[in-house]
Amino acid sequence: MFERDDRPHQFAVVGLGRFGMVVARTLAERGHDVLGLDRDEGPVQEAREVVTHAIQADLTDEAVLRELGVAEVDAAVVAIGDDVEASIFVTALLVEAGVPHVAARANSHLHGHILRRVGATRIIYPEQESGAALAQHLRAPDVTDYFALGAGIGVARLNAPRAWIGRTLDEVRQSPPNPSLVLAIQRGEETIAEPAPGEQVRDGDVLVLLCPDNNLDEIPCEYPPQPNARRR
Repeated sequence: MFERDDRPHQFAVVGLGRFGMVVARTLAERGHDVLGLDRDEGPVQEAREVVTHAIQADLTDEAVLRELGVAEVDAAVVAIGDDVEASIFVTALLVEAGVPHVAARANSHLHGHILRRVGATRIIYPEQESGAALAQHLRAPDVTDYFALGAGIGVARLNAPRAWIGRTLDEVRQSPPNPSLVLAIQRGEETIAEPAPGEQVRDGDVLVLLCPDNNLDEIPCEYPPQPNARRR
């Protein structure tokens, strides 16, 4: 039902409570394909107004996961908040299915530790991280921090995307998403402030740039594969 196409990002959100709905809505408003899943019909009906697909299903059934094509998404969020066992099991199934990036909500540090052990790549504690902030991370995973300066613009800190390595800052500026200005480069122990346009981006660089918020969606990124995951 949810097959990969040529669009850059496809996401699944499992659990459409308040937190999961914020994540799903934020991603959908940015134009990404979002598959929302919940075992109850009420949240599914609400999600149908905003996401690409919203389906009532129990993803603790591995066959259902395969049938819906959830394993083909770029990233998944397990936002189940009221059933620890189900959240752990669904997270493990998604990791085993080969989803490259699985973010899972935890109700406690012990819960988070278990989720990490079964393969979750990011643990979310809702009291510390908002659903909107998580959505920001999912749509631009190389961006490790973002500070809004005003309406539609801010300063982003990001790991150098693979597509930019070997290119000069001037070349990067001339290609989408055209970040306004690279303010600094952190290269190991060295900090290059106000780097020259001819400075080449190297593997491992951390860039600090002034960037329109909408451009974050266009920064080229790759979700690293799970080392022990396999596609079905």
